[in-house]
Amino acid sequence: MKNHPMRFALLLCVVGASFSVQAQRQRGQSIRQLVQDVQSAMPRAKLSDNQKSKLQSDIDGINAAFQARQQGQSVDRDKLMAMIDDIHQVVDSGAFTEDDQKKLDTEFSSISSH
Repeated sequence: MKNHPMRFALLLCVVGASFSVQAQRQRGQSIRQLVQDVQSAMPRAKLSDNQKSKLQSDIDGINAAFQARQQGQSVDRDKLMAMIDDIHQVVDSGAFTEDDQKKLDTEFSSISSH
């Protein structure tokens, strides 16, 4: 009987860790989808050379972070989110078509809610 509180606490830890892993996985999938959609929308956008360069640099950085994560390396979450914020600023600059803008805004919201 005395082990019940200990077992319950352990169960809570396991369940909490499981939810955390699932949330990270969902956020990762959302970020990957965002990157793919930004890349596919770029040809339709009216981007300056500087904006194109910035987007490509951030996309490359995000892809490198995912690759590092797959190889078991740590990823600086703040850096990753800064790259996403940079992409969001370019998307919000008015260079993207209205349809692409709406779709991407939905994806940015999805990432921030995870």
